Amino acid sequence: MHLLILLHRYIGIGIGLLIVLWCLSGFVMMYVQYPSESRTEQLAKLDRLDLDDCCLVPDYWAQDLVLDAAEVESLLGKPTLRLTRAGGGILLADLRSGRSVDRITEDMVQAVAERYAKRAEETFSSLGQLERDQWTVQGGYNAHRPLYLFALNDASATQWYISSTTGQVVLETEGSERFWNWLGSVVHWLYPTELRRHVGVWSQVVIWTSLVGVFLTLTGIYIGIARYRWGGDQRGSPYRGWLIWHHYLGLVFGILTLTWVVSGLLSMNPFGALQGRSFEDERNNVVGTRLTYEKVVSELRRLNSDVLPENTVRLSASAFAGEFAWIAWTAEGRSLRIGAGGSLNLAKLRDHAPAIRPGAAIDSMGSMEVGDSYYYNHHDTRPFPVFRIIYSDGDRLYLDESSGQLLQAVDSNRRWNRWLFNGLHSGDFAAWARQRPLWDIFMLLLLVGVTFGSITGVYLGYKRLTR
Repeated sequence: MHLLILLHRYIGIGIGLLIVLWCLSGFVMMYVQYPSESRTEQLAKLDRLDLDDCCLVPDYWAQDLVLDAAEVESLLGKPTLRLTRAGGGILLADLRSGRSVDRITEDMVQAVAERYAKRAEETFSSLGQLERDQWTVQGGYNAHRPLYLFALNDASATQWYISSTTGQVVLETEGSERFWNWLGSVVHWLYPTELRRHVGVWSQVVIWTSLVGVFLTLTGIYIGIARYRWGGDQRGSPYRGWLIWHHYLGLVFGILTLTWVVSGLLSMNPFGALQGRSFEDERNNVVGTRLTYEKVVSELRRLNSDVLPENTVRLSASAFAGEFAWIAWTAEGRSLRIGAGGSLNLAKLRDHAPAIRPGAAIDSMGSMEVGDSYYYNHHDTRPFPVFRIIYSDGDRLYLDESSGQLLQAVDSNRRWNRWLFNGLHSGDFAAWARQRPLWDIFMLLLLVGVTFGSITGVYLGYKRLTR
């Protein structure tokens, strides 16, 4: 017991402050999320797509070029085709001239920034070119590096990033968002730029600090129970002062602290634990065909402004069961499937469902307007309605009703991860528990208890060091 107490004390001095910071940053993360651009936010900032005098394409690109994605958006007032090649790489083409856009020049970037600032009716300034910073450190921005950073001269201290490869605005942040994330996500995820840019190192740092946190919490719970007097006149804690507060808070909130540290550890899928399969076969079977440049070109030539919904700002190539279609997106976030027999419906899903997982028994399928236990809105907003397929082995697929795209897939490992991470870490065990302000009250009370328990431990460690 003496050795255990020494281990708990000195490990607590080393990592106790980090646990306090995890708790304090958790308060912030309840209300401020890490900067990102949702599809709805992206669409709202795009120019209307005008397909008049469209669509000419480069005839020197390989017709059998295999693509991961194809989109049409307005770039500086011109309809522009953007192709993402299978295996990486982006191609751009001006659909009015039929010429490829080989590079995004600084003049083009400046023009994009001017149009963007004009929407806000504000002046702006350039902050230069950068490879990455705190808000663009994730791998999702790799295809757009280097990035151009601009700032609006507005009260919100708005900044935005323009891709050097596509000319798109890929992210917008505000000053308050950046400030609170320095106190929230950056601390909570151990996310400083220089560490996070080395993904493997960052992952190991988070995993091993979490494991030490688990050991610290487990030893604290054991010592707390062992030291408590369970009977007689001396029943209760043998400690006084700050020690008694640490003892009782540990007894009451120790298990909760442990579940939060463990669930945070599981979010990293340590050593492959609870990492679900890729569902790559199902994703390919949903589509049912390869997307090629030849197919995109043939379908582009059928397009004109008359077939587009009012205020269309983006066209996305899509395929379902081997049938190609364009998904037209409006600035308001509405979508319409153009071509391939019109919109998708349950009858088409039932016809194609057996081919998505050949030989797998289907338990149920249908349309879902609101979330279930595995696909739902909480901090992030997911598209609805969706098609849901549930297999007899428990696996689930969620498909977008406009495009048929596989949005999310769940197997046994992902089910466990959902309950052990989202459930334990965020308290969203059921739809009613996610309702606000009930969720806020519940989480705030728990966070206060765990935070004070951790603070008392840090204070006791500080006293020991300065004695």
